[in-house]
Amino acid sequence: MNRKSVLTILALIATALAGPQAAKVAVDTITADSSPIAIVGPKACEVGQLVKLSVTGANPCWLPQTEDCHVDQNDCFISYRVAGSYEVIASTVIDGKTQIAKQIIVVGPASPVPDAPRPEPVARNLSDDVLDWCVEYEPPALTVSKLGANFVAAASTATSIDDLLARISASNRKVDQEGCERLLARIQQHLIDNLGGADFEAHRRAFEEIGTGLNRYSNTHTSRGLWKDAKISQ
Repeated sequence: MNRKSVLTILALIATALAGPQAAKVAVDTITADSSPIAIVGPKACEVGQLVKLSVTGANPCWLPQTEDCHVDQNDCFISYRVAGSYEVIASTVIDGKTQIAKQIIVVGPASPVPDAPRPEPVARNLSDDVLDWCVEYEPPALTVSKLGANFVAAASTATSIDDLLARISASNRKVDQEGCERLLARIQQHLIDNLGGADFEAHRRAFEEIGTGLNRYSNTHTSRGLWKDAKISQ
């Protein structure tokens, strides 16, 4: 029996059993040159990648060597979970005759997912620490506003470390510091720990940042404090 006759018999068997499984026994005899139809689609993919294959003709049947497949008319959508080489077989009816085709798909390992870029660390200075201390100790916002103005004023007008300390001491003594004791003690401890032996510019910049941190807290909490006071007075 010649090659053409073998293919004709296989086609009849596949038609009778309504699927290409019956023809798989001798499908190795089919080549791209001998098959009157062709499977259109990629011949390589990655693990987990969804692949679309198509054939022409009517009543298509597919044997994709994977359970992860879905057939929609003449299209077959498949995916493979393991790397390797897979044979896809399809049969369709053209001009009343069942035609069979096959295609090899090479499945490679999935591409590694690149690590998400690490966020750049946010630059912090003393004003951020002062704001955190304020949030921790919850001092009166109106008082903090006055203290913040004193630190900024001293930093912008003093000409030496002694002048800086004298100005902040004199201005803060005029403020009722009730509720701010722990906050001021924390600020004082920071200055002692970090500015010993530092020059005037380092002191001036520290006082400016302290004032900025205090003002940031008071700007977001003053109205809240006024509202609470108003509720209490009613």
